[in-house]
Order: sequence, then C-alpha cells, then structure tokens
Amino acid sequence: MKTKLIFSAIIVFLLNTFVYSQDNQELIRLQNDMNARGNVKSKPTIMGTPYVIDNYISGKASNATESILFKYNAHKDEIELSEGNKVTILVPQKNLTITSVANFNYIYTDYFDKKGEFASGYLNIVSNNEKVKYFKKEKIVIDEAVEPKNSYETATPAKYRKVDPDYFIQIGESEPRYFSRKKKDLDKMFAGKEKEISKFIKDNNISLTKDENMERLFTYINEIL
Repeated sequence: MKTKLIFSAIIVFLLNTFVYSQDNQELIRLQNDMNARGNVKSKPTIMGTPYVIDNYISGKASNATESILFKYNAHKDEIELSEGNKVTILVPQKNLTITSVANFNYIYTDYFDKKGEFASGYLNIVSNNEKVKYFKKEKIVIDEAVEPKNSYETATPAKYRKVDPDYFIQIGESEPRYFSRKKKDLDKMFAGKEKEISKFIKDNNISLTKDENMERLFTYINEIL
C-alpha cells in the first residue's frame, strides 16, 4: 500500500512538472513574440510619388517580343513592370531600350555625369538621330521629415520632390556626356559648326531649355555633321 502511494505521488509530481514546463515555454514564446513585434518599426510615410508618371504605360522592351506595362521610378532609377497582380523590376542591360506610344522612351546606358564621372542608368530619349542624340536624366529626391523644435511648430513629413533633370549629348558611338544647356558648352561639343548652329538658333527662336526646341535643333545638327 505504501509503495502504491509513493508511486502515485511520483506520477502526480511528474505530471505537474510537465504541465508547468509546457506553460512556461508558452509564456516565453508569447513574451518573445511580443518583444519582436515591439521591435518592428513601421515604414515611415513618404508623401508624393517616386514615379515620373504614376500610371503604368504600355510599351515595348528591346529584349522582349511581348508588350509590357511599365513606369519609371526616378528615385531608384528602376523600370517597374506590371504583370497581372505582380510587380517586378526590369533587369537592366546595356543599351536596353523601352519605347511607348506616350513618348516616354528610355535607354539603359553608360554616360559621363555632371562631375565627369562614369555612370550607368536610364536616360529619357529626347532626340534620337543617327549621328547625334539628346537625353535627359529625370530625378526625384526625398526631403527628409522635420520634427518640430517646439510646441508652436508642426512636424513636416518626408516627401518626394522632383528636381531639374540633367541633360546629355551623345555624338556618334561615344558615351553620352553631360550638357549644361549653355551655348558655350554647345559650341565646344560641336567645334567648327558654331556659325551654322548659332544662325539656326537665332532664325528659329530656339530655347536651349525647352525639350521640343532641342529636338528640332538636334535634328538640324544631325544634318550638318
């Protein structure tokens, strides 16, 4: 009889120990889960858009036979593709071109930037002639959020902001080079053709800061090279 009592006591002790261990493990798991959730930081809200145009545009990529739906993320310098319910990033390749009926045409290429440094990325095609081409690099930056310094000020959220694009000229097969949109820079790039170019600019009231004017100008320059 005494042996049975001892055996029963051992069984009860083991059962209580097992239940306590299980409960303790569950509590630890819940605590770890709560700690993990507390450490997750929500993505900060950024006002505005990183896209040149928010809507997807129908177009064609030079490395594909099917039409694509795309939009350009000028902050990340990426082409996003809409494929049903899925959004993917177009893998960039040198000299890859994306064309659209909406006249948003891009090429992924090497170029020399404003500092004269070698870079690669998407350029928007403004004028696409055989001997001379004209591009612009669309840019969108983020203005960081500003916290109020006192109770009278209000917080300013982070926001995307479109800045002036950079422009590039490509002559022949050379890499595109930064163009300041100043006449002296144009004369330097097309040395020996300054008089003809100056006359065309004057006769046609060409503004070096308007894309539609520059398209006309480079069509003319292509003819005299």
